[in-house]
Amino acid sequence: MLPVDDGSVTTPCSLIIRALSVALPLLAIAGCDRQSPEAPSSDPTADREVVPARLVVELIPIAPLVPRLRTHVAVDSHGNLYWVQEGVPTPDGGDLVFVMGASGVPQTIPGLGVPRLLAALGPDEARRGSGAIRSIAIGAGDELYVLFTGGRDRVPIWAMARYAPNTGKVTIVADTKRLMDSSGFGASIDLAHGSLVGNGRDLWLWLRHSDAASVSLIVPIHGGQEFEFHRLALKPPSRAKSGQLTSEMEDLAAGPGQSLYYTDRPRAMLWKIDAAGEFAPYQSLDGLSRDVTTPALDDTGRMCLLAGEGDPLVPLNFVATGTLIPVGNAAGAWTLLAYPALLQIQVDAHGQSDRSTINHDDFSAPAGLPVQDFHPRGLLLDPTTGTLITFDDSSGELLRLKVNRK
Repeated sequence: MLPVDDGSVTTPCSLIIRALSVALPLLAIAGCDRQSPEAPSSDPTADREVVPARLVVELIPIAPLVPRLRTHVAVDSHGNLYWVQEGVPTPDGGDLVFVMGASGVPQTIPGLGVPRLLAALGPDEARRGSGAIRSIAIGAGDELYVLFTGGRDRVPIWAMARYAPNTGKVTIVADTKRLMDSSGFGASIDLAHGSLVGNGRDLWLWLRHSDAASVSLIVPIHGGQEFEFHRLALKPPSRAKSGQLTSEMEDLAAGPGQSLYYTDRPRAMLWKIDAAGEFAPYQSLDGLSRDVTTPALDDTGRMCLLAGEGDPLVPLNFVATGTLIPVGNAAGAWTLLAYPALLQIQVDAHGQSDRSTINHDDFSAPAGLPVQDFHPRGLLLDPTTGTLITFDDSSGELLRLKVNRK
């Protein structure tokens, strides 16, 4: 055993180690009994109560239009905004399509006036009087698609055209016979209402009247020179008319992966229709007003709906094969709403919904825009700004909705 020499006493190493092994724990225990003062925090907000951020909706006017007219709006990936109002008097007697880009100045698109669209069908159709533009939507490549009608002497015209902004070229996608055949409506197409439903990728044509409905995916082929119409075999959850997409109380919006969102106001339900035509309950609309828009996905992927003042939706009791259809996570009613209200829905991979609302008190609008009499029509995302676009049927204002934290 090697000794340790401290200059006076020689002590074996093992005794020193043993002494330290006993003393160190005792010092540690003694130190635990002492309360050392806490170092002051360098964070000046450490003692403040954390208040969650409050979301507010700012209504920003884009353009004053004519109130209470059927208005169709579309926005492309560059933020160019298109709109048309049915029945606005024009020099050539037909509806006009307007476009507004970064300059903020609306301009008409001459090639999309109804007389020119009818002339593009051929000389016979051009002689059949005036008509109307029934719907517009953006398809792939930021091209604008237009559904229009015309006719005289009981000869109906239903047709669809494509406008290429880069070249100004207008191409007829389908004439009356093509739409008669692809929809299965035949001559009864003259009784129909029509809508183009798009999201910048997929484009659908929805035709309906009181006895039938047709939803077709429009697919460009041969480099966009021709088009195929793939009619969706709809499999609604019930035989009731309200599930057949024939009513003016129903609406469609394009979803991801060639799916559709179906706003079923008679049943107070938002359905998701997959590419095979199967309906699945997605979100309850119970407790909302009838003045609720079709859904739009915001720039974070949340689903948004906008609701104005109106009579409440009351879900009908619907039955399929003798049993009630389960609505799962979509069953909960909306409560504590003050209109207008922006509804935000996030659905996770397991189908669980996280829902929130921004109510009347958190809406701000410029003077002269009566928020209490707000009646939105349609809802679209402007992908360049992350804001939402709607038309207020009451004031006639085309509006941008910006959600801010306060």
